[in-house]
Parts: sequence; C-alpha cells; structure tokens
Amino acid sequence: MNTPSRFILSAALMLALTACGSDSDGDGDGDGAGTDTGGTTTGTTTTTGTTTTMTGTDTTTTDTTTTDTTTTDGGTTTGTTTTTTDTTITTTDGGTTTGPGNTGDDIDLTDAAPRINTSSCGSLTAVETAFSNDLTAPAVLAEGQLARGRVNPEIASNTVNYWTIELQAGFHHVFIDSERGDGNSSNIGLEVNEVDANGALLDRLVLGNEVGFRMRESEFFANSEPRTLRLAVTPRFASEDYVIGVFANGRSIPSPFFEDCPSITDTSVGTTVSVQLDERNAPSDAVWYRIDLEEADYSIETVGSRVDGLDSNVQYRIDGLTGFGETEDEDRLLFANEVGTVVSEDDEFNIREPGSYWLIVRNINSATTNVEFTINEATN
Repeated sequence: MNTPSRFILSAALMLALTACGSDSDGDGDGDGAGTDTGGTTTGTTTTTGTTTTMTGTDTTTTDTTTTDTTTTDGGTTTGTTTTTTDTTITTTDGGTTTGPGNTGDDIDLTDAAPRINTSSCGSLTAVETAFSNDLTAPAVLAEGQLARGRVNPEIASNTVNYWTIELQAGFHHVFIDSERGDGNSSNIGLEVNEVDANGALLDRLVLGNEVGFRMRESEFFANSEPRTLRLAVTPRFASEDYVIGVFANGRSIPSPFFEDCPSITDTSVGTTVSVQLDERNAPSDAVWYRIDLEEADYSIETVGSRVDGLDSNVQYRIDGLTGFGETEDEDRLLFANEVGTVVSEDDEFNIREPGSYWLIVRNINSATTNVEFTINEATN
C-alpha cells in the first residue's frame, strides 16, 4: 500500500502518520467593475463554468456565478458581492442514473502520488449490481462506483467473483471493505487480482490478511493505457462479504468505511475523554474519535477500571489512523494490560504531518471497562 500514513511512537513503536484532507476543484471567479454615473451604480455579472468528463459516463459539472457592485458617490464607496456555486455529479451506467456521487473531487490522473481526499462514511451508495462467478460474463462496475460481493471458499461455485471496469490511463485506487460471513472477530483476508480473459494472473493488487471484525484494504496503481480492467476477488480464510470500488486519483473516497459507519466524536488536545467499553463482541464495540493534531510530540495518559470492581485484569487499547482508514495503516498508540481495581498507562508519540486523525478505543477484555484518556503536547 502506497498511502503515506504513519505515527511515530516512542520506545519500541516508532511509526509515523500523515494527515487526511478534502479538496474541491472547479473554482470560478468573475469580478465586475462598477461604474460611477452621478451616484447611480452599474455592475457586471460574470458566470464561469467548468465541465470535466471522467471515465466513461461519469460527469462532474461545476458552475460559479459572482456579482460585484461598486458605487462611488460624494467620496463614499460601497460595494456588495454575491457568489453562488452549484455542483452536480451524476453517474450513468447502461442508461441508468446512479448518482449523485461524491463531492469535493480533486482528480489528476497524471499525479503519481496518492491524493488523500476523503468524504464521510456513507456518502456513496453501492449500486445494485449482482456479483458474477463467471469469468466469461463478469459483473460491470464503473470508476467511482461501489458494488457488493460475496465469496466462499467452501462453495465450489462461489470461490471467486469477477468484475470488469473501463478505466482511463493514469493513476487509480482500488478499495475493498470486507467482513467475515460468520460475523466473528478472526482472520479476514481477500485477494484482488487483475486477470486476463482466461483467468491468468496479471497483477496482484490487494493481498489482505488481518484479524478483526472487518477490514479495509487498498492499493494505488498505474493504468498504462485506456482499457478494460478485469478483477478477480478471492477469499483467503472463510466466507466474506465485501464492498469494492475503483477510484481515479483525487476522487473523494468515503472513509473510514463505505457502509456500517461508526459514530465518530470530535475531541481535542488537553480534553479528558471518558468512555465505557462493552465486552468486545461486535464492530460497534470499538469507539471512534476525531482529533486535530499539529506537528509535535504528544503524550497519551489513561486510567482504566472494570465496571464490576474486581481486582483483576484491565485490558484496553487505543489505535491511531489516518489516510483513508486502511486497516494495515492502523498504529497502536497505547496498550494496557494490568491487574488491579484501577490501572493507569501512558505513552508518547510524534506527529510529523499536521491534520485530522482518528482514534479507536477498544476493550480487549471480557469485562465491561471504563477508560479515561487525555492527549497533551509532551513537555520534554
């Protein structure tokens, strides 16, 4: 994975993170010059519009209208400016409109660096396209779309799904969010490979292997020429459900997941957060926060206790995440595993790139646990 995202931690965990951003394109600017005629104001209105046609039939239109009025009378100058911007994005596949899609795209297919451009989880709906197990009749997916699939290594007729995507030449991302069919927290693993018309491997794009309830993996790749990309999705361990999409570099990608969005609470440096963690038996048991961090050294201090009050194991962890939320880029900020009624744990980490970061707080115990944590700039 080429996403440039890491934390740098003190002691044995020396990693780094970059910031995720959201950019928008299609700016227009028209300035009208007012005319002084005996105290009467005249102005000009300029309308500028840009239309960018993406892969196939994916079209983005942005129109910006700016009106400037200036009046000079008796040495007094007054002015008003009104700006209206309308953005419409539609995607059409086989005559069926499946928009609206993401807003805030900043696409440049010639940019060899991954553009970290995110939108909110749930902002793009998967199309109702049935997955295909037939190499000769793959399911069709358009760039910028999401679709669902299911693979099961124990069912001979469903060990692989096939997709085709028409792509322009340039740099793209392939993303896949997946979870085990049995809903357990265990090994998750999917391969996304480019294959030829005979099913032979041409390129391995994604090779996921994580432990948890669900996984997000991606790969940034170059498409050398306009062509039809044929993808094969196969499981590595068990039956898995997934959502897949291929995106032009700079298109806004829903993060940290496509669907089943976690509730994310904003916090800040110096704020003490208190949270009760249930026994971790579902993805929703992880608690998510968003925090803005500058380039600096930070400390994270925690206090934990079991709700049952027993003098026994207290276990929890806090992870940091940025970029598009890929599971493999998750960095452990703090791990607590102590015996007591009340335990404390602290650590330090360094931020090299300022920006917004996700914090994920998880219980790794069978007992409901209370956790308080505070992030401060380090004093040393």
